[in-house]
Amino acid sequence: MLEYTGYSVDKIVKDICGREINLEEIEKLYGSKVRKRVEILNEYWSKVESGEVREPILPIFGGMPSVGKTTTSSYVARTLGINIVIGGDGFRAVLRALIDKEKNPAFFVSVYKAWELFGEFSKENVIKGFEAQAKILNEAIERLIVDRGIRDGEPMSIDFLHFLPSLWHKETLEHPSVMPFILYVEDEERWKSYIKERVKRNHLKGGWKRLIEALESYKIMRDYQLEDAKKHGIPVVAMDDVEKAKEEILEIISNKVKKLMEIKTWDKEHPLIHSIKKERKE
Repeated sequence: MLEYTGYSVDKIVKDICGREINLEEIEKLYGSKVRKRVEILNEYWSKVESGEVREPILPIFGGMPSVGKTTTSSYVARTLGINIVIGGDGFRAVLRALIDKEKNPAFFVSVYKAWELFGEFSKENVIKGFEAQAKILNEAIERLIVDRGIRDGEPMSIDFLHFLPSLWHKETLEHPSVMPFILYVEDEERWKSYIKERVKRNHLKGGWKRLIEALESYKIMRDYQLEDAKKHGIPVVAMDDVEKAKEEILEIISNKVKKLMEIKTWDKEHPLIHSIKKERKE
């Protein structure tokens, strides 16, 4: 019998990936929701292994700095047994080596300063600067999702600041594998505290002061992003209570995984896949 001394996601994931699961004990210690979640994930991976289900799990997390994107993306990946985790900051750093700076000057400054290329500080110019970067990043990341995720069936978890659903093909957002979320923090003081704490987690060399100073710009971008998400039916999750938010996210994903198992294989051709095949002369 397995020994559970606390709610250990990693331990449950290891069980899903091979060891015998004592579902009764899981339910006793963590509740019926966790047990059901484990059952769903165990069934999904079993069907993937047998070839009955061929569609991957592709969670995407957007949101402003320090709302919990990277932490949540990694947590969800561990919980679901996903091995590929990609962060948008690293993606943007690579793209800067490949993109023409003269044609895309806004991409080579911090997002909170991009408005300066369009004139004085205003809501309109902050959004213009945000969109100038977002168009490039959303196109690149959507292509990654479609090519490696939807086309090749590679499960992956992605987080990036600039996620705007309006810049994506509807065929991508409607694909059952794609599970997007926008994360945000409602309480401003809590958001500031999260920004200050980032040096303890994934920005060990600091940088939090400049983010606090640019909070007005980020609030404009946040509101614009939330409005865009709601227009497209993308779940928005408040991260003020992190544990509650995790449960909300996992519940949504679990329900989507159930639908994935019902669908088994998605046969609709994606327009980007057609372009990719043409590029590769397939």
